[in-house]
This record gives sequence, C-alpha cells and structure tokens, in this order.
Amino acid sequence: MKKMLISSLLFLGITTTANAKTVEDFQTWGNVTATGSLGVVNPELKNMKYWVEGQGRFGNDTSQFSQGMVRAGLGYAVMDKVSIWLGYAFVPTEEPFTKKPFDEHRIWQQLLWSDKFADITLTSRTRLEQRFIPTGSDVGWRFRQMFKASVPLAYDFSFVVDEFVFKLLDAKTQNHFERFIIFSISFWLCGGANRTIWHLGFCRAAR
Repeated sequence: MKKMLISSLLFLGITTTANAKTVEDFQTWGNVTATGSLGVVNPELKNMKYWVEGQGRFGNDTSQFSQGMVRAGLGYAVMDKVSIWLGYAFVPTEEPFTKKPFDEHRIWQQLLWSDKFADITLTSRTRLEQRFIPTGSDVGWRFRQMFKASVPLAYDFSFVVDEFVFKLLDAKTQNHFERFIIFSISFWLCGGANRTIWHLGFCRAAR
C-alpha cells in the first residue's frame, strides 16, 4: 500500500543557549513524505518498504530559505506493526540555523512501531543518526525519539505530541547536548491513502 502525506508545520521556535540567551523565531516548515511497500513491484518483496521525504524550512520570521532536506530509506517489516529502517539524508543549511552555510550528509537507522486502540493511533519512532558536517572534524551522533498519539475529532482533527531529540555527540566539539521538544496539532484536510495535513505547533530547543 502506498501512502503520501503532504504537510506544513508553522511554529514559533524558542532556542535557549548555555549562557541563558533566548532567541525567538517564527518559521514555516513544509514536508512531503511518501511511504509504501515494494510489494507493488514484486509480491515477494511485500515486507520491504520505502521512504522518500522532502522538506523545506523557512526562518528569520519566514523571510528566507533556511534549511532543506531530502531523505530516503529502505525498511523491513519484522512484524505486522514493527519495521526497521536504514537510510540517507542530504541537508543544506543556512541562517538562522548556522552563521556559515553548509551541506550536511546523514546516515540514519530507525525502529518504527504503530498500532491502533479504539479511535487512538499510537506511534513510536526511535531513530539514530550519524551526521557528517564539513565544519566539524568528527562524526556527530544524534538520538531521536518520537511519540505520537492521534485522536480523530470533528472534521478529521487530531492532536499530536511529537518528538524529543538528543544530540549525543557534536560533530565539532564532541561535548554538545541539546533537546528539542515539539508539540503540534494536525488538521487532516482529506482522507484516503493520500492525505494533506497541516500542523500548527510549538518547538522548544534547549542547549
């Protein structure tokens, strides 16, 4: 089965640094993700899955392109509701995420679980990333844990608690630790296999 999600996330990001300086920025994030089974190509590959994703992020109060992402991966369904993944991502980054623009390469692995209980869909995504950044001399390691609870309400409205991100090892300093907490509310504009989703949310990043 093929599923495509087209979404846009609007949020106010607050970043707190070690010296207690706070920076606020209103940003717009766009995302297009297509996932499905390779069984449509060959029935013997029904347990193999694909993931293709594109993102565009606009910062400095949504006045400029700040970061993009092209992510692709292959997965395998080890059980009906559990799959493991391996993939690659290309991430060009500019202000306000960095003072000097750079292109980042990532290798990522993840464990994905999803199940439905009555009208509530629960999802857990555990991801490990290896980040290759030209401004650093070492490989950066980052752990990401997403918990999502989707509760359909009137007009296909759902509430989502998103993601916690921990940078285990910074590619430059080797001692950096940060956490992102994202909360969002999703608006499902149409149903079926192809859905257009709008997210309105809040992001807090602590270093």
